[in-house]
Amino acid sequence: MSERVNDSLAPQESAPVEAKGFKCPNCGGPVNLELPGKSQTVRCPYCSSILEPEHDVLVLRDKYNEKLKYRMWIPLGATGRLGGVEFKCVGMVVRGDDDGGEWSEYLLFNPYHGYRYLVESSGHWTLVRSEPGLGFDSSGRPGMTGPTGKIQLAGKKLKYFTHYDATVKSIVGEFPWQASLGEENEVTEYINPPYQASCEVVYAYVDKNGKQYSKKELEDLANEAKRSNADRGEELNEITQNRRLTESNWSIGEYKYPEEIQAAFDLKEMPAKVGFGMCEPNPAKRRFLFALAWSAMLFLATTVTCSIVSGRAESKPVLNRTLSLNSAEFEYKTEGATDYLEFNFEPGEIELPKETNVEFRFSSSLSQQWISFNVFMINEATGAGYIYDGELSRYYGGSGEDAWSEGSNDTEFETEKMPAGTYYLFVAGATNVGVAEFKTSLLRYGQRIDAPPVPATGMLGKAQPGKTAGASAAPLKLSPAEARMRIIALFKKYDPAKAAQTDALLRTYKGREAQLVAELQAKYEPAAAAAGTAPPQAAAPAAAGKTGKLLPMDFPGRAFAPKLTITMNAKRDVASVGSAVLFVFTLIGFLIYYYIRYRMKEGER
Repeated sequence: MSERVNDSLAPQESAPVEAKGFKCPNCGGPVNLELPGKSQTVRCPYCSSILEPEHDVLVLRDKYNEKLKYRMWIPLGATGRLGGVEFKCVGMVVRGDDDGGEWSEYLLFNPYHGYRYLVESSGHWTLVRSEPGLGFDSSGRPGMTGPTGKIQLAGKKLKYFTHYDATVKSIVGEFPWQASLGEENEVTEYINPPYQASCEVVYAYVDKNGKQYSKKELEDLANEAKRSNADRGEELNEITQNRRLTESNWSIGEYKYPEEIQAAFDLKEMPAKVGFGMCEPNPAKRRFLFALAWSAMLFLATTVTCSIVSGRAESKPVLNRTLSLNSAEFEYKTEGATDYLEFNFEPGEIELPKETNVEFRFSSSLSQQWISFNVFMINEATGAGYIYDGELSRYYGGSGEDAWSEGSNDTEFETEKMPAGTYYLFVAGATNVGVAEFKTSLLRYGQRIDAPPVPATGMLGKAQPGKTAGASAAPLKLSPAEARMRIIALFKKYDPAKAAQTDALLRTYKGREAQLVAELQAKYEPAAAAAGTAPPQAAAPAAAGKTGKLLPMDFPGRAFAPKLTITMNAKRDVASVGSAVLFVFTLIGFLIYYYIRYRMKEGER
């Protein structure tokens, strides 16, 4: 920009100036001064002569007799409102660079806000104002902050973009400085779209006698020496190196979309946009930011939806019990080189008020131990059974960097969606907890069958209130659900291939389910069946390696046995609620989407 007015940002206290008419001293054509008393250069719109106001007359400075060849898209005297301020177009400068590029700089004026420049280049527009506060750094380059070639401007870093020589090709209208055709400036540009900063400098070149040359005059001397084959290289090099900064002007600008300029000045025609403007915001970046905002909005909506749904889907506890392993019935077993104890217990009945998934969580306090278990759920109304299994283990060793550990004291699983109803819950499993103590007890006492009377129950039986084991015990009465659960447990333990026949057997023994259980127990567990009907006997002598059950009160080392905590939660069915919430957020998302697009369109206009 041909910045010659350093007070362009200062408010002008005087009232708006009336335009004044003159005659061109060259062609006699009428010339109107929009800013009498301020303008130092004016060009005749008819003969293109450059004139200077002097004592209420126009003095001819440079005589021309040619028509203006550059089109003014914004006519002289046109007014437009930019940034809430009304400006009048009072002049235009056309300049070009070393590569043949040309651009127009429209001089705008407001009596209270000073001058602005509206630069048009290939259909791109930039509103520019003078910024005399900027300067040079210690490296001698315009405004650079170190080797990165950046300047700091209002908290923004502008990066070096280009450097070139600009030459005045044409002037139209009036200007508050001595404007001349052919005037050259060195221009350095910095950008951070939509902002730019420009530094224009003028140097004078001085020879050893103190004579000053402009850059153009120096180039003419070099061309003349070349044509005459005169050896003036050393002299010209000395003059070139001995240059003095005679003028520097800083300006800052902001990119304006063509639609905004056209609307501001009510223009019928506009130059076509070619390529991208120097400080035009990257359209792809705008689209990327829009897509990013849209994606963030959808992510937020989804996150909030999931939070609401998960919040409403908090599990409703239906069972939370802590069971000591030494309170169950155990049976010592050996499989290969592995000794373990089998156990079973009945947490009881649970009620599922509606169809839901059930989540089981098992936790214990194992140390170099393991527990495996099967969970049986029998629907007492339909007899439908569900079996799930799990395992807990905790092992560790080594020390320091060689320390290791594996397994966990916690595990969980979730069932399939189960119908509403009352379910009978049964847990059977195996563990190596207390194996050594159990073996010691068997070696010392053998199988204990002389314990005090206990509620009548088989290994997998459900206690019958008021009944005890022994010859006088009444036959067990089992519901179809209880019978089904016990039969499945027996088959799974002794004959897994027959588990699929459970329902067929129950249909055959309909009404006689307890008899079926007794028959199968007699087949697979004759000792347990006999213990349920025989009268008490004396204690058996010690027998090494003898197997059998140990009643809870006789379990040795019970103070050191870990506890098994079972938490059972029924999850609420909130799929419909989640769908509704997601629909609402999707609807809101589309509203935000179109609002952002509307704002982007407004910004482009």
